[in-house]
Amino acid sequence: MARIIGYQQRWRGGHAILAPRWYPSTKMCSACGTVGPALPLSVRIFRCGACGHTADRDVNAAVNLAVWAEHHHAQTRDPEVRGPVTNASREDGSGQRLRAGETSPGDGCRHEHP
Repeated sequence: MARIIGYQQRWRGGHAILAPRWYPSTKMCSACGTVGPALPLSVRIFRCGACGHTADRDVNAAVNLAVWAEHHHAQTRDPEVRGPVTNASREDGSGQRLRAGETSPGDGCRHEHP
């Protein structure tokens, strides 16, 4: 899988970063950083014994991996804008864009035109 993702990223002008094989992304609390015991795959909710934080197991792991990548590979860039990767969200109600520069009904002007 890593080979395929790496190829796809190179094709798009980007690159993939591999976390260490034994990085504890699924058993580390994304809120406080405490590493707990290994979780069986049947456990789908992560619960931190130290701070009480709860999250979907996969979301918790994804946050931990994103933080790891940010701290260990600060040079990660978005090839489309030639700048740092960001996870900016748009205003509620604005739709997905299909092409660069395209707008959705919720963008821009807030009043009706005659």
